[in-house]
Amino acid sequence: MFYRVVTLIGVVVTLTIPAIAGAQVPAHFRGDHLVRARLVSEFRTVVPGNSTWLAVELTPSPGWHIYWRNPGDSGAPSHIAWSLPRGVTVGATSWPVPKRLVTGGITTYVYDKRATLLVPLALGPGVHAQRDAAVAANLSWLVCSNVCVPGRASASTHFTIDARTPAKGVRGEDNALFAAARSSLPSPPHFEATFGSDRETFHVSVPIASFAGERVRGATFFPLDRTLIAASAPQKVMIDKRVTLILQRGGSPRRMPAQIDGVLAIDGTAADGHAESAAYAVSARPAITMMAERPLSFIAAFVLAFLGGIVLNVMPCVFPVLSFKALGAIAGNASNRRWRTGAAYAADVVASCSTLGVVLLALRSGGNAIGWGFQFQSPLFVALLALLLFTLALAMSGVAEIVIPLPGPLAHRSGNHGAVSAFTDGALVALVASSCTAPFMGAALGFALGASAPVALGVFVALGLGLALPYVVVTGVPAVAARLPKPGPWMVVARRLFAFPLYASVAWLVWVFSTQVSGSALLALLAALVFVGFGVSAFGSAQLSDVWRRGWRSFGVAGFVIAVALVAPVRAVQHHAGADASSQGAVHFEPFSPARLTELRNAQRPVFVDISAAWCITCQVNDRLALHRSDVEKRFADLHVTLLQGDWTNQDASISGYLQGFGRSGVPLYVYYGPNGNVEVWPQLLTPGLVLERLNRA
Repeated sequence: MFYRVVTLIGVVVTLTIPAIAGAQVPAHFRGDHLVRARLVSEFRTVVPGNSTWLAVELTPSPGWHIYWRNPGDSGAPSHIAWSLPRGVTVGATSWPVPKRLVTGGITTYVYDKRATLLVPLALGPGVHAQRDAAVAANLSWLVCSNVCVPGRASASTHFTIDARTPAKGVRGEDNALFAAARSSLPSPPHFEATFGSDRETFHVSVPIASFAGERVRGATFFPLDRTLIAASAPQKVMIDKRVTLILQRGGSPRRMPAQIDGVLAIDGTAADGHAESAAYAVSARPAITMMAERPLSFIAAFVLAFLGGIVLNVMPCVFPVLSFKALGAIAGNASNRRWRTGAAYAADVVASCSTLGVVLLALRSGGNAIGWGFQFQSPLFVALLALLLFTLALAMSGVAEIVIPLPGPLAHRSGNHGAVSAFTDGALVALVASSCTAPFMGAALGFALGASAPVALGVFVALGLGLALPYVVVTGVPAVAARLPKPGPWMVVARRLFAFPLYASVAWLVWVFSTQVSGSALLALLAALVFVGFGVSAFGSAQLSDVWRRGWRSFGVAGFVIAVALVAPVRAVQHHAGADASSQGAVHFEPFSPARLTELRNAQRPVFVDISAAWCITCQVNDRLALHRSDVEKRFADLHVTLLQGDWTNQDASISGYLQGFGRSGVPLYVYYGPNGNVEVWPQLLTPGLVLERLNRA
């Protein structure tokens, strides 16, 4: 405590003496000579209406240090006062990542080697041409070692303003200086940072999957707000599914910020064993769910998953398959047995969602970069599901009355709508529903994938309960069931009409399959569909004698076997589904990569990221109805927004890591990065009005 008081008194004295004495303080009592200052312009010739970057280079003498924008427990940041030509302005200063220095219990954020601050300088369009335009910076600082002394200096640079220069201007000769300066700045994050709090601490948290290329060993947080966090308190780091820093509050315990801004420095080990570090300029926002062990977080995730399951029933990916369930709710079940049908359906939906969740968690724990809907990344699964739905559609069209004891939804499809059929229908609906992520589901599934196995299982159970609820209400609540139409001859027509949404689902699955495989594999699936048609028609030969019918149905079974054998060997190939659609219209989607996103954000360019998949019908509907409209595309172009599209049709570790960075495990995901550094996650259901409103607001 004595050392801390003495140091603070020394800082106060060294800061107040120059203010009192001004220029009368002799130079050898100041730190002018202890820091070497230089000002450099990136361009030596600049066009009016354009901009250049200025580098303010500050190099303290060996054994001395200067301070970051937030100096920590003591000290003072360097200050720049500008002298500029008429019509020329400067922007906000970009500071390199500092070091954390602890001396006698006092923590400060410092630079003990060369620090290069970058400042944007903009020329108005009406600036007059000048051969030798001068920009001057009057610099002041506090430089410390065993003692602290203030210092100041002036630095200047010159450049030519010439409208005849092509493009933006002519670069100077210090390209290496600016390249090094940019590499020392914190990068814009490609993930979402969140925070929670209690009366004593803040918990700043980011997904560990965001750093897939390295093993995280530690982290340090440098806050921009000097009073928010106690700089001298140790920063506790917890590394599990997320990297979480526990930071002691520095201000009033009642103060709750809207967000926490700062620099997050990550220390890690690369795959080849060498040390690797990275720093990100993060703006942590309050977390919807924080820390898995808190009961409220589990309750919130459970409720969100339940609501998401309800909404799934009207999502484009699920609604066509539910058409035959609507017929099943009406068909000839006795009123007193409908509740059994609803209970059986709910039991299988919950069991199927839970099984999918367990498989997903098991595969992820084994190192697989997958998420919700992972089975649709397998072309074999897509092909088999297409064959199954085609079989159901043909049966509902009246091609065959399937009466043999086949398992699953094939059994007695046209006539039997009892509990056994409802139970197996539940598995089919859950499988198809897993291709979508409905509103409310994203945060819940992200929570589940970072929680313990029992907690995660509870979230998947809630999802299944929500998905099953509408059908249970229709079949199990007498007041609702009484309002259903009475069975009659109209059911034959209705059954055949309800077959067409199934045909539409088959067409969609064939298209998804075509984006995942080669042309020969697509031909194999089309041939398999022909054999399925043959097999179903063989079971529809009721007018034949028993001997002929049994023989003909043997050929039908052979048709099903051949169909499965044709698609069994298929393997995925790297073929990106969205390429054709993405290049249509006035704007063009570039392929997504974390490196390209970082490059654009470092250049302060607005960016829109669309993460989707061919098997996600919601993604395709959003693309065609909201994103690929002329007015929306024109607005993107007017704002000079760079569009990046990530195709998750097949497995992609970088896209999986990006999704996890936002606490998501499925698609779609839409993220807008503003030029001022703000990050905004858009809803999963888009309309043209919503997109235009978000762009105008951004």
